[in-house]
Amino acid sequence: MNKNSPQALQKNEDALNASETKNWKTPIVIVTGVVLGIVIVVAVLVFLTVNPARTANIRDIIIIMVAFVSVLIGALLAVLVLQLQMLIGLLRHEIKPLISTAQQTAQTVRGTTEFVSDNIAAPTIKIATFVAGMRGIGQAIRTKANRSFKK
Repeated sequence: MNKNSPQALQKNEDALNASETKNWKTPIVIVTGVVLGIVIVVAVLVFLTVNPARTANIRDIIIIMVAFVSVLIGALLAVLVLQLQMLIGLLRHEIKPLISTAQQTAQTVRGTTEFVSDNIAAPTIKIATFVAGMRGIGQAIRTKANRSFKK
């Protein structure tokens, strides 16, 4: 479908209209949420000032809940510290040997590649170079011989 065709232009226009609709809806939703939050806060404050005895009970319940949550957070922090200690132990006793083994393997591979390079690749390259040189000499001699026979 060509991007200048009527269908493509209609789709582009529809997409533009949809994005414009979303753009103006976002501020309306935010303003509505803020106004609703303010209304709820005012209603709670009015409710608390009307009945002081009930307000004291609610305050006591909230203090108890905050204390409970504080104890729970302290216990979860203790569990977190224990888990962190176990992780450190795991790293010391499990991961360090793995890393040292990987380093030893890398050194072995390095030694093997040096051995192969020194004892197999280098002599093979020397032999190939020698053979190529001999071929070149042979070709030069044949070319020289062919020229001398043509004269």
